[in-house]
Amino acid sequence: MMITVPGQLRRHVADKLDPKTRGERELKEACRKEVLALVGAGKSFLVTSAFELTNEELGAALDIAREWTTSSNGNNQRAGLSLLKAHELDYEPDDPREIRTEIKAPKSLAEMYQGAAKPATEVLTEDIKRLSWSTGVSGRVRPETLAWLVDRAAYWAGAHPTPSIQRAAKKFRDTHQERNESLQRRITGYLEIEEPEEETEAPASEPKRLILVSCGGKKLDTPSTAAGEMYVGSYHKACRKAADTLGEWVMILSAKYGLVGLDDTIDAYDVRASDPEAITAEELAKQVRDLEIEDAHVTILGGSDYVKLVRQVWPDAEAPLSGGIGEQLHQLATIYKGEALEDDEDQAPEKAGPEITKRRMMDFVQWNDQPTYFHYAGLAKKKATEPRLVYSIWTQSNEGKNLLRDAETHEPIVAVHSSSHIWAAPADPSEIPAPVVEEPEEVEEPEGPENWYATDLRLIGGLPSLHNPVSKVIWYGGQLTKSQQQPRQAWRKVSVSYIGESEYEIWDLATEDTILRCKARTRIAWGYVTEKDDDQEPVEVEVQEAEEPAPVEEAPEPEPVKDPLINLLAETAPPKGGYEVPANFLELAEDGNTEAAKRYWKRRCIEYARTGK
Repeated sequence: MMITVPGQLRRHVADKLDPKTRGERELKEACRKEVLALVGAGKSFLVTSAFELTNEELGAALDIAREWTTSSNGNNQRAGLSLLKAHELDYEPDDPREIRTEIKAPKSLAEMYQGAAKPATEVLTEDIKRLSWSTGVSGRVRPETLAWLVDRAAYWAGAHPTPSIQRAAKKFRDTHQERNESLQRRITGYLEIEEPEEETEAPASEPKRLILVSCGGKKLDTPSTAAGEMYVGSYHKACRKAADTLGEWVMILSAKYGLVGLDDTIDAYDVRASDPEAITAEELAKQVRDLEIEDAHVTILGGSDYVKLVRQVWPDAEAPLSGGIGEQLHQLATIYKGEALEDDEDQAPEKAGPEITKRRMMDFVQWNDQPTYFHYAGLAKKKATEPRLVYSIWTQSNEGKNLLRDAETHEPIVAVHSSSHIWAAPADPSEIPAPVVEEPEEVEEPEGPENWYATDLRLIGGLPSLHNPVSKVIWYGGQLTKSQQQPRQAWRKVSVSYIGESEYEIWDLATEDTILRCKARTRIAWGYVTEKDDDQEPVEVEVQEAEEPAPVEEAPEPEPVKDPLINLLAETAPPKGGYEVPANFLELAEDGNTEAAKRYWKRRCIEYARTGK
């Protein structure tokens, strides 16, 4: 077959390879002939060229390319990757266990694969390491790895509570199931292992499906009874219904007795998995050995303490439940396709800890001034730490960085960019602290907004413009900088006016002093002025009967007051043809008949008189 070989690899084979197999010897001879042909044609012997290679010669070249993918030499690494990408699937090895299959799965399924327990085999470890996990998972795997991937997908397609993961797993299983079965048949024939006849039972080596249901805190008021009837709490009942849906072999995982059959009689007890007297992993492992079920395919339905206990015996045990009790009840209802049960008041099964996964910070950004609570366990580029409940408020972010604060102490922890990946899990509604409601004091509260924001001036709604010059009244807490993101002064009620050429003027309503002239992109601390801010207590006035006014002499008409503004305008000659006004000047005048608008236009007129603009 015609194979395109990078010049770097061809030169290495021709000059430096010490052949140890027939394939390597034939590959070396083929590369030498190609080098001579290139030199005879006046070409560089380092250019990439295509020439005929046998299947065995291609296999030897691919082995070198795979070694080069981990080389510290960048040229060797690129040459190896180039040959693998172009011709790895063209090679047909004698051993079917070395056949590669191209696979691809979305991000949701990739995260499930990364979190699943994996058999510690050399082939699986090597294949998983070479896959690309940047956006989903993609790459080429050998039959052993393909079988594991298809098996996991088949399980999640029928048992995972999240519909999107179910769909992705089903698609992956349907895409690769036929090839997986074909490869397994070829491997069986290659190893000369007879396949069982259709009439015979499954081989003993095939793992059994075992569904474990954790015990419950709410029990029958009886000294002893069958384990399947002892627990009467809604959480345990929901787990039992889901277990009956997932498989036929169901056992109880008791915090006191360990593995118990549904028909086994047990005495009443009051022990939880977290108690010192609870069954240990060593005792559970002994029960597993006595029952000869070390190779069982286990699914555990229960809280985090039971999951940890089971995975010390079966490291790859599945645990499809996550979140709080309420969330788990809904997940169980999804499995048995029925209505979710209500949580019992007296029931107290262990609450599963947060299921920490790799997420984007953007998933926990709520685009308003309300706090978003979640469990945070560090940046994804580092190892996950112990999760802690935190919250973030988007309006307090700076240049895309969200400040995370401890939910209990409110102390700042770290600033994380919205596009960064973190180890995190959503917070259960029951974990979110209730807002503190303080009794109103009979003292005058300091003036200021109910909620404040740190944004550019241009993001304030209803800001005046060239065509809408009516001023905007807001609370103002000062101009902000990159290092200072908190209000820098006492809150003042100000008016924002447009003064032209994309500039704004902020002036104090109380003193009418100009505070700041700035552009639309200037960052400030501000808040909305509500009706409560404008309310004033009415003043009671005693109404008395009107008396007949005494006749008074008419006062002489006062002399007109000389307004400096009028004098300034009088000294300025109007433009030729008069002053231009917009067509809707009557509506503008009507809308502008406020004290704030009068002050604004007064300043505009003075500006015109001084500058002519």
